[in-house]
Amino acid sequence: MQWCAELSRLQQQFLLGKRQSYGIVSVFLLAAFVLSGQTWFNLSMSPAEQATLLLSFDGFTTYGFVLPSLLVMLAAFAVVTILSGISRFLILLVASFFSVALSVLWFINVPAQNLSAVATQLESATGIAANHSNSSDFPSLLIQTTPTATAAFVIYALLAVTFILSAISSLYGVAKTKTKGVGKPQRKSDSRADPITAWDNQR
Repeated sequence: MQWCAELSRLQQQFLLGKRQSYGIVSVFLLAAFVLSGQTWFNLSMSPAEQATLLLSFDGFTTYGFVLPSLLVMLAAFAVVTILSGISRFLILLVASFFSVALSVLWFINVPAQNLSAVATQLESATGIAANHSNSSDFPSLLIQTTPTATAAFVIYALLAVTFILSAISSLYGVAKTKTKGVGKPQRKSDSRADPITAWDNQR
């Protein structure tokens, strides 16, 4: 049927093989760790119309869920390289869940500039700045989200897509292997051949 052939063609086009997925995931994981360790937020104040940088926060410091999620994905990637079959699919499924969760948590917290995890450092920084300024000219607090944070989100999303496609490919491979293994039962040859057939075979 035509739609079956089209479906098979799309599967071959978009599903990832082992080597291809390993290469892509390794690059994205490395980029995720690097970008997460870079500055995501800059805290500055402008008491006299001149912005003064006070603090900078990276992804690991600002959000406690970033490092554990990446470590789980790294561990899953290390384990999946030595597994096959349904076990490989289950590990990839776990990695897919954590990568999607990381992307969702980023989308919830970063655009809203949720800095509750570093509230103590923020209070310390603003308190020090206030003591060095006039009470009539209290400095205004500025929080800037850097492009690195956005780049990290892009990598997280790409990791999620790659893990999901790899999991689907693994499941498809398992189903294909089982389908190939199901064949017609082979007939057992009759070891007790009649004397006439044995004599004909020896001629």
